[in-house]
Formats: sequence, C-alpha cells, structure tokens
Amino acid sequence: MVVATGSGSVVEWIVLVIVIISTIGLDVAPSTEEVQEFEVSKLSGTIKLSTRAAMDILGLEEFERGALATVDMEVHRVVSEGCTDCASTPTGMQLSGRINITGLIDDDGRLGRIEAELNITHLSEFQGDDFITREWVSIDWVAGDESTTWEMIVVHNPPKWKPNDRFRAAFIEVDEGMESRTGPWLLIHSLLDNSVNVHGCMPDSPTCRSTTTHDIDLNSTLKAERTPVLIQHLGTWSSLGDGLGTDETPTRLKEMREQFSIGDEVEGHDYWCTSGAGEVVSAKSWQVTQSSSTTFWPMGIWLDALHLSSAAFSLQGKVWSEVDFTDSSCASLVDGEDELRLGISVS
Repeated sequence: MVVATGSGSVVEWIVLVIVIISTIGLDVAPSTEEVQEFEVSKLSGTIKLSTRAAMDILGLEEFERGALATVDMEVHRVVSEGCTDCASTPTGMQLSGRINITGLIDDDGRLGRIEAELNITHLSEFQGDDFITREWVSIDWVAGDESTTWEMIVVHNPPKWKPNDRFRAAFIEVDEGMESRTGPWLLIHSLLDNSVNVHGCMPDSPTCRSTTTHDIDLNSTLKAERTPVLIQHLGTWSSLGDGLGTDETPTRLKEMREQFSIGDEVEGHDYWCTSGAGEVVSAKSWQVTQSSSTTFWPMGIWLDALHLSSAAFSLQGKVWSEVDFTDSSCASLVDGEDELRLGISVS
C-alpha cells in the first residue's frame, strides 16, 4: 500500500480551501434580526473524485480517477480581535477535522490513501449589512510528518455585494426537495435531525446523472445558535518595499502566476507579505496584461445548495509579484494605485 502525505501545489490547496470554506461559510453579516435560530455545527460526507480535473486539482495526477474523499469537520462561528486597521469587527467561521482520501490507485495498481488534519479560519470585514471589504483565510494542513500553513487576504474594491436571496434564483422546488436549475445536477432535502443533505454530481462528471450513483453526498448539521468564539485576528499584511528584485525567478507560487495573463517583468512596485518572512532567496514582479478581472467561483451552485454562502470573488490588478524566502513564499496582486488586492503566503 502506498501512503501519500505530500501537501501538493499552492493552487491545488488554495482551491480546495476555498471550496471547503464556501461550503460551510454561514451568512454572518450583521443582521437586524435579534435571533438566528440555527447555525452549522458540523460538515460531513463523501465526495467521489470521478473526474480527471477533480483528481488533478488535489495533486493526485499520478492516480486513477475515482478516489473517495471523506470529510468530517466541526464548525464554529468566530469573531476576531486585534485588527488595527479594520473599520468593523471581522466575523467568520473556524473549521477543524479530518480529510481522508482513499481508493488511490497508481499506475502500478498499488492502493494508497491520504489522511490529514485540516484547520481553517475564514474572516470577513463588512461595510454595512450587505457588502464585504476584505476577507482573510488561514489554513493549517498536517498530513503524516508534513505540515503546511497558508494565509490569504482578498481586498474587494469596490466592496463585494453579498445578496441574501441568491439561493432562490439557483434552485427550483420539486417533490423530493430543491433541485438545481442549471449547472451540475444536485438535490437538496432537509432531514429530521436538524440537518441538510445535498447529493448530486461533480461539474463535468462523465457518468453522474440524477438517475445514477451520485458523486457527492454531504450533510450540514445544524445546532441552536452558539456564542461566537473570540480569536486573535489573522496575520498582518505589510509592504516589504520595492527593492527586492533578483535575477532568480521564484518558483513556489508559479501555479498561481499562471492564473493570470502575465507580461513583461517590471520594477518599482511593492512586494507584500505577512510579518517575519525571513531572508529573500528570489523575487520578481510582472505586468498583468489581462484588462478584465479574473473571477473565481469554485463549486458555486454546490455551495449555495447547503443554504450557505459561496466565495465568489473577482480579482483585478496591474502587477503580480512573488518572493521566495528560505522557508516560505509570498505572492501579491496590486492595482494601478499600487494598493494590495490579493496576498498569498505559504510556509
């Protein structure tokens, strides 16, 4: 048996984390209602990685498609303290639990698995009730003897609208529950034990249909609203200045760079990172030539299906910068005013 413990590329896990966070992210914006009766307390279920893309996005290129991912995570609402430049108190979610991937078969027919502990914090800063100005993500992934920590900040300028009625537009009522109008087929129904079940198909699944065995079977368990947990705010992002450029090209965040239309190398723009980065090994900046914004909406209809919010966001910037340190790396996207729009740190 092969036991896989590698932590994969930056893009693979950034996408995975966004999907997981979106699946459990509650509507935690300030509300005029005095009481919110229920909240998600647990996320559990299975996801069959039936497509090549689903396997590849998790760094499982060397294995046949069809592995099974089992999710078992506790969920808590959180409120952060210690943000020195926030106009409102950031709120969000914290998850902790296990992600096990079994049924991995390599080219030699050997069976493998991945067993990992995953801890995630997702925070949002709101402007009023319906707009998000900034989002922060922190991820700790431990698989065997290996561990990786990710931190991400997204700055929405203008603020991102967070409508409360998106669910009704995406689904139609049927005898069995609620069914998706477009996109991959999925069905939602409420269970008797204060939980919501969603099952259906992965996007572009070649065999999954409403009448066949389904790729995804997830439960959101609901519990009476609890007092949010008070946590320290996530890492502070700051400019490292504009004089870090080297002849060597950074490599650790190359996959993120490839998500943008990159042009010529440029100088004179700030590099951004979390504090305590260390000694610079390599650093470069590139002009972003794509004029329109890059939009990320991973598994959007699936995430709305659980009556929970999804993490759709658009990124638009002018310069993409990367810097590799001895034990960590940072990447940042800045706009035409040299203001930070996206920051990613991996260590």
